[in-house]
Amino acid sequence: MIAFACRLSFIKADEPYRGYLVFDVLEENQADEVKLMAVYSTKYNALRWGATTMIIPPVGGEKLITEFLN
Repeated sequence: MIAFACRLSFIKADEPYRGYLVFDVLEENQADEVKLMAVYSTKYNALRWGATTMIIPPVGGEKLITEFLN
């Protein structure tokens, strides 16, 4: 689902927002939140913003699209 949202960002968003995806990681268990955020940071270059918000830049979005939608 996140790969699809990244694709939509490339298609629908206007500059300077094209290709960026911003979302919150909200898990019942805080340890699970931290693990999931670490995966997104490591694999897709996501940046943490605040306590639970993540931003996937275009380069990470392209990687997600290639991995899951092609």
